[in-house]
Amino acid sequence: MQDNLYRVRALRDVVVEELDPAAFAGDGAPRDTADPNDIIHDNTRKAGFAAAALNAYASQIGDTYENFQALISDFLADLHHLADTLDVDLKAASQGGRENCLAEISVSR
Repeated sequence: MQDNLYRVRALRDVVVEELDPAAFAGDGAPRDTADPNDIIHDNTRKAGFAAAALNAYASQIGDTYENFQALISDFLADLHHLADTLDVDLKAASQGGRENCLAEISVSR
């Protein structure tokens, strides 16, 4: 199954303070085809949407992070609080998100 997966275009040597969602935009338009390059392009754009949310979160809390692991961990913890407040089953939402991601990285979509 790993041979059929098309993830994202990797960004190298990016530090938390310099995360720029525009770096993920590609040509700015979704391609929505089964072509492997288009799948990578579209999934990289989607990663940029999450980068924008992560930037907004980091600016709200005003904390500095040495790495993305710590920042995303805190973000997920606060999503747990939000899910509790909204009475959302975060485990089910996370599973649904994982299933969506796996479908989006598959060439058979």
